[in-house]
Amino acid sequence: MSDYGAEFWAFSLDFYKRPGLSGAFIALQDEQGLDVNIALYCCWCGMSGRPPLTETDVSKAETAIASWRHDVIEPLRGVRRVLKGSPIAGAVEIRAAVQKQELEGERIAQELLAAHAGPPAPALPLAERRKRACANLRLYIGATEAAAAIEGAVLSSS
Repeated sequence: MSDYGAEFWAFSLDFYKRPGLSGAFIALQDEQGLDVNIALYCCWCGMSGRPPLTETDVSKAETAIASWRHDVIEPLRGVRRVLKGSPIAGAVEIRAAVQKQELEGERIAQELLAAHAGPPAPALPLAERRKRACANLRLYIGATEAAAAIEGAVLSSS
């Protein structure tokens, strides 16, 4: 894993577990058809002090992981969801194994995204990094309830 990939993954694991965010991200995914990894990428780029993203940057990010998401992550997610609550013996164990592989697929997608990130500017003031993260996020997902929840977490980030 590249240094940027490891940084992005660590950021994502920490950020995603904040109260209310997993639901906001799942709403983006299931109700709006958006990619959680790209939303996280938008936040990470801003919070790490990278230059503001452009529509072209977001489009390149989507293209970078589109086939991986379609061919690997979405099928694994589908199998995991089918197995949820299955009364068939062994289904719980299979679901756990599939979930682990899905998470690894997400990590690989983030590695692909991180390869497109420019160098960070960590000396940038926190207020500016928060502002960039929110602007990046709005560029990708627009003004939605999920965006408001995620922006709230960004604004309380350190």
